Amino acid sequence: LRRPTAAFVGASGWAGSFLRSGGREDMSTATSDNISNSSSNSSSNNSNSNAALLQTLKAEKAKAVEVEDYLLAAKLKDQIEALDDGSTQRGIRLFLHDAVPLHSGDWRFPPMQEVPCALKGVPQLTKIIKPPDADTLWQWYEECKNLDADPSWAELWPSASSLAVALQERREMVQGRRVMELGAGLGLVGVVAACVGASNVTLMDREPYALHCAMSTAHLAEVEDRVQAAVVDWSTREFEERYAGSADCVVASDVLYDPNTVESLARMIAMLLLPTGRENGGSADSSDTTDNSKNSSDNTRKLWLTDPKAERVAGLQKKFVAALESEGASVTVTELTPTTVHAACYSEECKGETVLIEATWKC
Repeated sequence: LRRPTAAFVGASGWAGSFLRSGGREDMSTATSDNISNSSSNSSSNNSNSNAALLQTLKAEKAKAVEVEDYLLAAKLKDQIEALDDGSTQRGIRLFLHDAVPLHSGDWRFPPMQEVPCALKGVPQLTKIIKPPDADTLWQWYEECKNLDADPSWAELWPSASSLAVALQERREMVQGRRVMELGAGLGLVGVVAACVGASNVTLMDREPYALHCAMSTAHLAEVEDRVQAAVVDWSTREFEERYAGSADCVVASDVLYDPNTVESLARMIAMLLLPTGRENGGSADSSDTTDNSKNSSDNTRKLWLTDPKAERVAGLQKKFVAALESEGASVTVTELTPTTVHAACYSEECKGETVLIEATWKC
């Protein structure tokens, strides 16, 4: 999926016609030609837009309080806190009551919606494309007789929220670098990496519908020109030949769940990062990624991986750290300040303590 498809971009735009036609339109017609601003101009424009939006929201909240519409005032307060740089709110905020349905679901395509959102410090990220929730997606999988599918990608989880916040706060980690997100799901972390200055982002997952959502979100954030997606099988020789040495930074969240694959996961991450791997084939789009590494300020390659502090399998994080060290990395494990996925009804919150596993290779 090479920057292919703003598959659901806006209920009344190209996506609307795509979905109303049942997905029959040629997806190659969706391009990023309309994205013409440089990243510096885009950042300046987004900052101005963020300030203007805050001013408008505060005025609307004052009017709501004046007419005693306290439900609306509470909703506006949430949006203001999410956008205000002075706010202590951490994590992604989803305004589910304002979600716009894009597709009800049929045998070709799962239910989809456009959800307004906010992440402090990333004003470009205003909407996310996703299924309504994991239960709704599972019902669709059942109707399609796809009982081996995993619907968990329909949700944004605290580990991804924590990693997105960490990248926003330490954006020099990815600025000017080629970034790969493994097990991208809805692509929150990869899209945020592009928003804060990554030169090129590749989203990798086994679920094509998730990557369609992620690419659509990238389009809405106006970073689609620096984001691409790939449906991959990490275990194949073809994957190694195609992607060896093609990343300066790998990011991932919630990918540690199988004790039998921890060592191969660490080996694969080292293969993606170490420059010597390019002799085996290089990246899928070397014209886009090879020269961009010159923009990085040092000769290190990094992994940032977040995982719930309460492990799915006891001892798995320790085993993964040992596997990374056997691949030549220096590794630190730190507990991140808890973040929250603020979701349904503007009050329900999904909280979770998260650890960051940071591995560094010197090249």
